[in-house]
Amino acid sequence: MTELEVSMSHRGHVAVIGLAGELTVACTHRLIDAVRQAIADGADHVVLDAGRLVCCDPAGIHAIGQAYRIAIETGAALAAADLQPLVTTGMLLTDAADTVPVYDTVADAVTADPARRRPLTAWTLADTSTPPTAPV
Repeated sequence: MTELEVSMSHRGHVAVIGLAGELTVACTHRLIDAVRQAIADGADHVVLDAGRLVCCDPAGIHAIGQAYRIAIETGAALAAADLQPLVTTGMLLTDAADTVPVYDTVADAVTADPARRRPLTAWTLADTSTPPTAPV
């Protein structure tokens, strides 16, 4: 098991929280603590950089949704970026995919341009720009 590494950087009023390793039930509190700290430090927009997250169990997916709710309740925004396929699948299997804004890159999430937001759908995992066709 790879321990969760959490890092934080600030880009003006935006806090980027880097997640690396495994986000599991044993360490979800570290994500929540980092989001709360970012908001306490004055960030009004938090980006979860999940590019180095290799595993995310159901508790980890729930924690991402909880982090989103914490941000919204305090008047901040939260988005996720650079999701790996396993995390994308987990978010699709829960309501997190309908709630948490997801962007392909951290740069897109930092600017929070709605036109750059990536809707998570069943074909997000496929390496194609068109949805799969139904079997005939």
